[in-house]
Parts: sequence; C-alpha cells; structure tokens
Amino acid sequence: MKNLLISISAIAAMCAAICSCTEEELPPVSPEFILETSEISISAEGGNYEILYSIKNPSENGKVVPETQAEWISMLDASVPDVITFTAESNCDPDPREAVIEIKYEGKTYEVTVKQDTEKTPEPEPGAVFAFEIKEVKETSLKFSIFPTDKEMTYIGMLNEKDYMDQFASDEEYFIDDMNFFKEAALNYGISIEEYLANILKTGDVEDEYVNMLDPETEYYVYAYGLNTDIVYLTDLHKTETKTEPVQMNGMTFDIGCIPYKNTVELTIVPSDPEQTYLYSIYPQTEVSKDGIAGKYWEYVSTIMMIYIQQFGITPEEFIEDAAYTGTVNATMDDLLDDTPYWAFAVSVAPFGVFNSEVSVEEFTTGVKYTSDNTFALSFSKPTESTVDYKIITANNDPYIMFVDKYSKWADYMDDMEAIQEELLSGDYDLESRIRRGDESGTITGLDSKTEYVVYIFGYENGNATTELYDGNFMTATPEAGATFRLEYDKYFDGTEMEALDPEAFAGASGKAVLPVKAVTTGNATELLPESLEKTFREQFQSSEAQSKRLMAFLTIRICRFNSRFSSLNSRRRNLSRPFFLISAFVLS
Repeated sequence: MKNLLISISAIAAMCAAICSCTEEELPPVSPEFILETSEISISAEGGNYEILYSIKNPSENGKVVPETQAEWISMLDASVPDVITFTAESNCDPDPREAVIEIKYEGKTYEVTVKQDTEKTPEPEPGAVFAFEIKEVKETSLKFSIFPTDKEMTYIGMLNEKDYMDQFASDEEYFIDDMNFFKEAALNYGISIEEYLANILKTGDVEDEYVNMLDPETEYYVYAYGLNTDIVYLTDLHKTETKTEPVQMNGMTFDIGCIPYKNTVELTIVPSDPEQTYLYSIYPQTEVSKDGIAGKYWEYVSTIMMIYIQQFGITPEEFIEDAAYTGTVNATMDDLLDDTPYWAFAVSVAPFGVFNSEVSVEEFTTGVKYTSDNTFALSFSKPTESTVDYKIITANNDPYIMFVDKYSKWADYMDDMEAIQEELLSGDYDLESRIRRGDESGTITGLDSKTEYVVYIFGYENGNATTELYDGNFMTATPEAGATFRLEYDKYFDGTEMEALDPEAFAGASGKAVLPVKAVTTGNATELLPESLEKTFREQFQSSEAQSKRLMAFLTIRICRFNSRFSSLNSRRRNLSRPFFLISAFVLS
C-alpha cells in the first residue's frame, strides 16, 4: 500500500510537471474575424443598412476599420461592437449596381459585396387603380410616388398619420373629413372649393413627392382616390403603409450655469460635444413642469420652423443651420419677471430639426425687484422766482438719489413711473453724483421763474434701483409786474463850479444848477424804462422849490446793477450794494 501511495504521488507529480510544461509552450491564439455574410442585397430606394460580425479572441487594442470606394455608400460606422452601419443612396440608373466594403482588422482585410437593384416603376396589381412606391424614408421625411392605371383621371394623392385614418369606420367617412379639410383651406385662401381642388388634384404619374416635418418612428398612409372639381368621387380609397425611422439619440449633455439678477439672467452653456448643434431657452416654472419642457419646446420649435418653411421656402436643414448653436454659449436673457423661479434648458437638435438628446435642465430664481425697504416723504415750501426749499424724510439710511428737472421734459412719459425710472437708470444722468443718505432739507436754486418742476427720488446702489420711484412737483413764483421807485435829493450845486471840477462828467453845466438825484427802487429794477423815470421825475418836481427854476428837458439817466460803479460829487469810484439809479438834472437858473 505504501508503495502504491508513493507511485500515485509520483504519477501525480509527473502529470503536474507535464501540464506545466504544456501550458508554457502553447503558442498565442490569433484573433478570428467572422462576417455573418459576405454579400448584401439592398433595394433600389436605398436607406440605412447593417453588416454583422463577431471576433473570437479579440486583441486588446484591435480596431475595426470599414472603407469603400463607392460614392453612393456613405456614413460607414463601426463604433458599436459587432455591427457596421452604412447608408446607401437610391439607384436611379436603369441597371443594377454593386460595390465592395473592405473591413480591416489586425492587418487583415475582409470584404462584403453590396448589390443594389435598379428602380422599376411599380404597376398596379390586377384590378387595382393605383400603385404606390415609397423610398428614402428617414426620421422626418420620405418620398412617395403614385402610378394610376388611368393617366387622364384626376385624383387626390396625399399622406396622413395611420392612427388618425384608422379611426374612421369607412372610406366615405374619411372622404367627408378630407373634404372638410379642403374647404377650410379654400376659405383661408379666399377662393372657392372648386378653385382649390383644381390646384391640388393630380393627373398621371406622380413621382418622388417629397414630404418633411413628419414625426419620427410614426406610421403613415400614402393614399389616393379619384375626384374631380365637381366633388364627384371617381374611385374607392387606396393606400399603402410606411413608417418613419426612429431618431438616433446621441447621448449629448450640457452644463448650464445661471447667474440671475432682478430681471435678467446670465447663462453659460457648455455642451459635451462642441461640434453638435443644439438649442436652448428658459421657461417660468409656473408655465411648465420639468418633465413637460421637451414637449412644450418641441411644439414651439416645430411651429416656428413650419412658418419659416411655408413663408420663406427654406428647408428644415436651413432653418436649423441658422437657429442652432455649437460650442460654448454665453448669453443674457432679458425682460424676466422678478422674484420668479425659471427653468434654463438645452437640447441637442439633429440637422433635420428633431431633438436627439435628453433635455438638460437647470433651475434659477430671479432677484426681488427692490432690495431696500426705504420710503420717502418729500415736501416743498417758500417758492420764489428762482428757488424753492425742500425737505426729505426717509425710513432708513440706505442710499438714494434726488433728481430735479423741468416737468415738461418728462410729460411724454404720462407719469409711467417704471419707464421714468428705467430712463434715469439707463440715460446719461450721472446718478452717482446725486447719491445721498438719510433725512435732508435745503434749497434748490438756479430755477426759471413761473415754471413747473418735478423731483424724482428712489433708492439707488451699484447702478440699480433699490426702491420704487417717488416724485413731487412745485411751481416757481411769477415775477412782480413792473417796479416802483422814489427819488431822493437834497440840494443843488453851481454848475460852473462842477464843470470846473470835472469837465468830462459835467460838460455844459456852466451857468446852470446841478441837482444830484437818487432813485430808490423796489422789485425788478431792470424793468424800469427811461421814459417812466422821466415822467416820475417831472411829476415830482412840479411841486418842489425847483419849480421856480425852469427844468431843462435834458435828462441823463444811468441804470446801475450790483457792484457797478458811477461818478458822483463825493467819489470818483464807488461800489454799490444794490441796484439804483443816478439821475443828473441840469436846471436853468
């Protein structure tokens, strides 16, 4: 038994050694690329197709690279394991064609032959009135052709959603619905139904009718029936079914940054793919739920796109090229409601105008309209022709501005306080120099007489209004009507002596009496005219002792203002503190 055990142990050791040597000496296994088929036949209308393959013992860094020289095959893609996708154009040539797709992997090349039939005009089946052909079916578009047996018959040839048409129990019910649609369209165009039908009825073969703005992954009918302009139905309803392609989602995401203010928000949108087109916008949260953003926004985008297509004749691709964005976008959204929650969102959009990613959403709330609870009480007193006293009582010490102007300059605003405040904030009014705090009283000077003024007050900080706008009005005083004065005089002097003392000032006074007279004024002295002074002078002197002496008709009147200078008997130069008149009268002896 012991020897047997030893033998068994020895055999086990020998087996282990043999196995060990065998594992070390095994050669490396090469990867094996296996095509599911080496030949693919496709229809004449072309479309999207797949080549399936598998790889045994794949290398760690192996890469599948498909290539072709055929111009009618495009969009070769091997990014998904075990499948190569490509797109083939429709074959409009009279003869079939074929092409080779080469697939390279780890230094080896594998080939797949693609054979495509030629287009053949469908013929109606025995007893059928119409034959249909549908091709180039994509996510939102397709082409259809209709071939009637009677080439002279007028008929309707259209497309509609399968779910919608299937709800009608008979062809007759759908005929009524179709006719109601035509009548409504005729009414919108302002023409009769007969004129409208004459424009849309078809005759003969209709080939490659292009329809876009369809819904992705949706079933449709292409249908036809005979009809004339007298609304006489000539055939039954004939139809064929098709389905649009699903949208290929690209997995695109967005980082959305929001910096909200009172009525604006600054957005920064960073897409995960800088080359892919996308759209962005905002919605108040009161208008739509987060889950409803995609549907609401698609309804808006598709409506706008349809308007542009119909009015300007552009394609969906041209619309998206103009409307969509790529790369990082920095934008400011204006005219928002204050203190309101919003959704900011972005979504990838395909060139043909369909969303092809999930919607990325960020929420933000705008600031409150005013950040200060300050209030103001404004009063005016003691208005004069050029000044008014004012007093401001505030609720706190927050900064504010006071702005004074003629009311006539702001009358066009019709007391629209928000518009006035916006103009003050956005205009060139140097508000920073007008900032003040707390209660204040003082005098506003430099005003025009008999003029209405307005004073605007509102909280203000860092270029923004922090309170609503307050205002007050006042009217400056009207100037006094005319001025009054009285004449003051004492004695007269010998004119001969006076002329000798100052020949220039008293030229011609020799042989006469010189009477210095001072006019004391009230009111606006500048309104006094020499004629009124002369009249007052003569009336006053009629009862004086100078009446015995003939008053000379020659009067010299000089009107002087503040800080003016004049010649007198006592001083060659004298500064005056207020307006006055100096009247020199030469009286004959």
